[in-house]
This record gives sequence, structure tokens and C-alpha cells, in this order.
Amino acid sequence: MDNLPSTPVPSTTAPATASPAPGPKVIPNDPTPADQAIYVLSLSPGFATNIYKGNWDRSLPHGMRNEDLNFLDPANPIFYAPHVMSSAGQALGDKNKGIVTERDVTKTCLICDSGGYQVAKQTGGINDMRDRGAILAWIEERADLSMLLDIPTGPVGNPKKPYPFPTQKACLARTLDHLKFFQRNHTPGKVTWLNVIQGNTPGVAYDWYDQVKSFDFAEGWAIAGPLRKNLAYILTLLLRMLGDGNLQKKKWIHVLGTQEMWMGVALTAVQRALNANGCNLRISFDTSSSCLMVGKNQVYTLPQFTKYQLTLSAEKAPDTNALFGSSQRWPWPSAIGNKLTLGDINVPSKGASLYCRDDLSNTLMMLHNYAATREAIALVNRVMDAQKASGQQQIAPRLSDAIAVIDQVIAAGPKDGPKLINHHRGLLNSLDGNNLGPI
Repeated sequence: MDNLPSTPVPSTTAPATASPAPGPKVIPNDPTPADQAIYVLSLSPGFATNIYKGNWDRSLPHGMRNEDLNFLDPANPIFYAPHVMSSAGQALGDKNKGIVTERDVTKTCLICDSGGYQVAKQTGGINDMRDRGAILAWIEERADLSMLLDIPTGPVGNPKKPYPFPTQKACLARTLDHLKFFQRNHTPGKVTWLNVIQGNTPGVAYDWYDQVKSFDFAEGWAIAGPLRKNLAYILTLLLRMLGDGNLQKKKWIHVLGTQEMWMGVALTAVQRALNANGCNLRISFDTSSSCLMVGKNQVYTLPQFTKYQLTLSAEKAPDTNALFGSSQRWPWPSAIGNKLTLGDINVPSKGASLYCRDDLSNTLMMLHNYAATREAIALVNRVMDAQKASGQQQIAPRLSDAIAVIDQVIAAGPKDGPKLINHHRGLLNSLDGNNLGPI
């Protein structure tokens, strides 16, 4: 058992009264409105390289150029998304050029993960102590923002997979050592660093925050671990940060590993509430799902927005040699999907593929998945904003109620906000994509 407190320790640090620091990096013509949280794709290096090189074994679909596959290109007429995530844990030894390494740094924003996930999963040959200098150098050469190197707590206690860190305290101790290393060796002003909060229970996570908050060379925060989708926890953590003056001068908050529709709306509400109450920051959130789904032949279909749910459904893609050369349109809409036919995806398989696919098929499916996700998140924000303006809670009324609570909690501040969280804890803890109907 970790001997950590189970309840937050009240802060004794007075809130900062100085004016907010310069805000987050702003991308010209960013398709995500400035007052909304940004969904970011954690892009696999292989896809980044394939798109950049464009060495396909066949012609692109009619009317498409290879430049149209590069969503980081602001001149892309089909699909432009200027924020992207890359992981040092995946790409540290990759010497290939890709759309991430060759991006226009003035018109894009690269958020980097430091490799803690690979350390946790024991994949990729990453050793955190041996490789942290290389990780720091890799990030500083490429990133606009990056997580500081942390040791995730999620795998602690899993009997099916041994973990080098037997307790959450051991994860924290190694993380603190990494923070000291990065503090000593980073180049000031080169990267906007995000200090990661881990913890499998609220008590551990609050203590984690108390232990790492003194590393104030970091200009933002990242929220990770099993609690990252728990709004009561997130709001409590943010109030502690506000009470310590640890948000008013920060530039960015990133929530790792989420793309749920309801979370996109909730994080937009959090960003708006914080910026209406003395902050000047941006919130982002990410997944790699669009890439990972391709290996399972899954694609996103249509968003489901009802009284009870906000979801984006996924299904198996049509997969048969009967569709070779088919001119039948791809059934699922997106900026990319609208340009495709079933024959563009179904082709004689290459290598060890289990499906009627080649590298171009996989890339087109990945881009469709990403475009569909972004479009669904943009749409759900529009729907919920329109519903708030009308005062008519027809879709996901429980989420509308939670948005009102978020506004009230942040406005109440560190002194009175916790009382509101406790009062509405049942609502805040009940949210998921299929549980958004009236209470």
C-alpha cells in the first residue's frame, strides 16, 4: 500500500496577483475556434513517413494529390489540422523524414509525449534512465510543447504484467528524479514544458501534484492516469492549482488519452471558465485511435447525438476482393471519406496484411478516421453551444447540467468551489458517452 494522503492537503500559498503570462501558441487560421479545446492526433511515425514520401504503389484516388494527405499543410484544400502529437518513445530512433519533422513550425504546433507510456508498457526498448538525455534532446529539436518525463502509475499492481515500479510512490520517486534532470539540462525558452500529474486514486494524485508543483520551469500541466476522465477530480485538481497560483501564469493543459465527445465538450467548458477567471491558456486532448484502428480494419461511421448519448460509432470496413476497382462511394462521411470509393480502399493485399489493403489504403483509412473524429467533436461543440443559447436541453441534458456546474465551480474559486464539487459529485462522476440523459 502507498502511504499517501487520501484527501487533498489545503494549500497555504497565496494566489498570484500578477497579470497572466503570455498565452499559448496561436496558429493562424486554426480550424478549431480559439475558445474550444483542441483534439490532437498522436500520429504514428510510419504514417508520418509514408505521407511525406508518397511512394505509393498505385495512383491516388481521382483528383487527389499527395499534398492533400498532409493535414499539417495549411494550403491543404481538403483537410487541415495544424496540431499534432508525436512520442519520443515511438520515434526516438527513427531517422526517417515525415510530415512531423518537415512541418512549417510557424503554422503548426507539435506536442510531444516523453515516452512514459512506452516505459509503462515496456515496449520500444526505452530505458528511462539511460535514454532521458536523448529524449530531452529529441524533444528540444522538434517540439513546441512536451510532457516532462514521468513514470505512469496505471500499470502498478497488475498481476498479469510485472512492472518495474511496484508502487505509486516508486513511480513518483523516479519521476521527481527525471524532473530534476530536465530542470538542470533543458534549454530555457526552447519548449513549453508540461508537468504531468499521475495517480490511480485522488489522494495519490493530489499528493503527486504537491510534490511536483515546485518545478515551475514548466509552463503548463498534463493530466494522465485512470482519473483523467473524472470531472470531479479534474475540477478539484484545477482549484488546487488556482489556489497555489499555478494556473494563472500557465500556457497549456493537456489531457492524455481521450477523444470522447462528451469530454471534448467538458474540456471546452473548462477552458472557457478558466480563461474567464484570470487565466490565459489552451486545453488539448489526444488519442492515437485513428492509427491503431486501421490494424483492426475499423473505421468511424456516424456520430450519435441523442438525449442519452454522444458517441462516434466504429465498424468494420467493407473488405472483399469483390470490391476491387469498385466505383461505389465510400459510405462514411468525412473530409477524406467524401473523396473515396470502395475500390480506393479494397485492393490486393501487400505483405502480411490480413485484409484487402495496401499502405495507401491504410493511410486513407487513418486520415478518414482522424477527419471524422475532428468533425464529430466540432459538431458536438456546436450542438451543445446552440442548446445552451436556446435553453432547451434536448440532447445530453446531463452534460448541459455539468457544463453549468463547471462554470460555477471555477467562478467560485478555491475557497467555495470544493463545496460545489461535493454537492454535484454524483452528476460529475456519472458522465460517459452513453449515460447523458436526465437524472
